[in-house]
Order: sequence, then C-alpha cells, then structure tokens
Amino acid sequence: MFRCPVCRMTEVKNADEQIVDILSAAGVRVIHWHLPTELSERPIGATITHDDILDFHDLLSGDSWYSDLTETHER
Repeated sequence: MFRCPVCRMTEVKNADEQIVDILSAAGVRVIHWHLPTELSERPIGATITHDDILDFHDLLSGDSWYSDLTETHER
C-alpha cells in the first residue's frame, strides 16, 4: 500500500523490491508490515450460532452487562 506523492490517493498493489526502490526514490514513504499471527491460527471451541449472537445482544442491552459478562466468564 502506498500513497501517491502527487495526487495523495492510496494505492494497494503487490510490489517487488525494484518497485519499492522506485517508489521510495519518488518520495513514497515505505512501511513494512506483516499479517497478524491470529490469521494463521486455527479457531478452537464451538462455532458461534445466531442464538449466541442474539443472547449476547440481549446481554448488552442491560445496564449491568459488564458485570454479567465477567461473572459468566469466571464460571
């Protein structure tokens, strides 16, 4: 991803080392990043269902949702 130094539009494209060198010579700031580790982890536990989401929504609608949630988690 880079921002064009002329039009200021953000572009998202694959770039090899040569392209990165050309862009940085043109004034584009280079930031190296990696995908989060969580993306390669396999989820464990039961699949979240629609009923789970509705229950969570109901939980959040109450004034004591935080204490209710922490009590549920501690069990």
